Amino acid sequence: MKPYPFIFILLLLAAFSGFGDMASAQDVEIRNLSGKVMGVPDGDRLLVRNGKTTETVRIRGVDCPEKGQPFHKEALKFTKEIALNKDVLVLYAGRDPEKRIVGTVLFLDGRNLAYEIVKAGMGWWYQRHAPADQKMKQLHNDAYASRRGLWSLPDPVKPWEWNENKTQKQDKDGKKTAPANVCR
Repeated sequence: MKPYPFIFILLLLAAFSGFGDMASAQDVEIRNLSGKVMGVPDGDRLLVRNGKTTETVRIRGVDCPEKGQPFHKEALKFTKEIALNKDVLVLYAGRDPEKRIVGTVLFLDGRNLAYEIVKAGMGWWYQRHAPADQKMKQLHNDAYASRRGLWSLPDPVKPWEWNENKTQKQDKDGKKTAPANVCR
């Protein structure tokens, strides 16, 4: 990959920004990651190859429908179409409980992948990762008002609520089952 002045400027900004609430002393092993998107296992996750290493990256600030939820396939397709085989810069924000990197994913032209997903109505603004992101809030509200993507559904269920409902449901034998009607 050729060096780009854009990446250098972003790296400088990232080095002095501190990344706020998600970074901790034990996360010092990595700060930023640049590479090629080699896979898209979910609408809000990427496999980014950096040299000989492939990292799973959770896209900061967005949460897409889970497998089994309405619009899961559409969100997955959208993220694949826009990101697969593209060079990206991941601004490291920390690791999630599954030890995946959480970061802001930027294309070399400066576009923010999470913004693109939310603008298209393919995911929710995930405030837990980006509580003060006013642009994300505006894109989320615009997609909702325009009934784009998942907002065309009568009553979409947030993925974190869907997951919570799914883990709470149990059949008569005590085995966990999917909720019966999570999207009204």
